[in-house]
Amino acid sequence: MLLKDQLGYREVLEATTLETAVAWIDARPEMEIALFDLSMPGMQGPGSLTPLRLRHPQVKIAIVSASEAKDDVLAAIAAGLSGFIPKSLPSHEFIAALEFVRAGGIYVPRLMKEPGPDLPDIGRDAARDQLAARAAAARPAQSLTPRQKEVLDCIRAGMNNREIAEKLEISVGTVKVHVAALLITLNVRNRIQLTSSTL
Repeated sequence: MLLKDQLGYREVLEATTLETAVAWIDARPEMEIALFDLSMPGMQGPGSLTPLRLRHPQVKIAIVSASEAKDDVLAAIAAGLSGFIPKSLPSHEFIAALEFVRAGGIYVPRLMKEPGPDLPDIGRDAARDQLAARAAAARPAQSLTPRQKEVLDCIRAGMNNREIAEKLEISVGTVKVHVAALLITLNVRNRIQLTSSTL
């Protein structure tokens, strides 16, 4: 209803499984946006959508989930998706998030953009090590998104988060999310290792 009434979509399809959704998108590559729930049957996490994203880069693919766990958000960004939209958002914020994704942005929840320390050492504990391993296996380094490649180039140039944000005209919080996603995707623990990583 939101997609039709608020965003003006004439047709909205609802799939009950990941397999069905993927088949529909493969058959209709003109589809503009695709939203997936982490609890959908067949879904093994955001990395399950990486092959679909690589086949259909023109489709905006985002997660809509009841989860607000930072690891889930980071895994979605590491998988190159267009965002992670919590179901808990009020309707007007939910619509704004969808409009942002439709316009080509990458939406992350407000909790990921709060001021605070950088998000280094993604592999600090066993759970995050497992997440990093799954992300690296699901998404080869050469398939970094264009924005992630830009952030990585800036890091290699010795720029800090604020300098990267100014250069790329994005928020510092968004830079932090991309840095954290790079750590997961390239399976390294800190910015120093990012500067010497190879694609």
